[in-house]
Amino acid sequence: MSIKKFIRKIIYPNKHNSDAYVAYLKSVGCKIGENTYFYDPLTTLIDSSRPEFIEIGANCQITKGVTILAHDYSYSVLRDVYKEMLPTSGVTKIGNNVFIGMNSTILMNTTIEDNVIIGAGSVVRGTIKSGTIVAGNPAKPISTIDNMYKKLKSNVLENAKVHAKHIQKVKGRNPNIKEMGYYSWIFTDTSSENVDFSHLPFFGHEKESAISDYLKQNNIYNSFEEFLKDLQ
Repeated sequence: MSIKKFIRKIIYPNKHNSDAYVAYLKSVGCKIGENTYFYDPLTTLIDSSRPEFIEIGANCQITKGVTILAHDYSYSVLRDVYKEMLPTSGVTKIGNNVFIGMNSTILMNTTIEDNVIIGAGSVVRGTIKSGTIVAGNPAKPISTIDNMYKKLKSNVLENAKVHAKHIQKVKGRNPNIKEMGYYSWIFTDTSSENVDFSHLPFFGHEKESAISDYLKQNNIYNSFEEFLKDLQ
């Protein structure tokens, strides 16, 4: 462990990494499934006032600056006017395989079903159906994951070329395999037992399943050099 990580662990024992944060949240009553990963626990706010009212499924990706709430104290304004306490309650549920974009807020009594993408900066309330992509304030459906899959599938080679050409422009040279990241399956023989995964930025606990999926993809080029020639 590096000195920086050691100091971080001492200062933030419950938030120094995703594993520590998940363990802490479970200890105070949150339900969290396997392989859910918090990219930046220090900037993540999970409602500590009612943790037992929050349920998060398996294989979720929760990015920087996300807030997940299980209470709403706005009724305090009514108390001041009407001199009555009228509290509210609701369970906030996030299903399996959900991606929550940066700086999004999930409000109390929201249900997000399985296989959902929440766009960055969204404010989410109500029920978000499975297989949906939502964004905005308030968050509204903008697409489905099926449509996103078809679009990315048809454009992946063009996106790889855009990625490579921009590196050429900025750095004045061809990109290397590490700089191509996840695009590298396009020109890598994934049937080989000697595939080097060290340059791929797998996050959280998903590495083994991600590598398995990676190996199922069929390369488009026979080599990296062939791909680079095609950029001309």
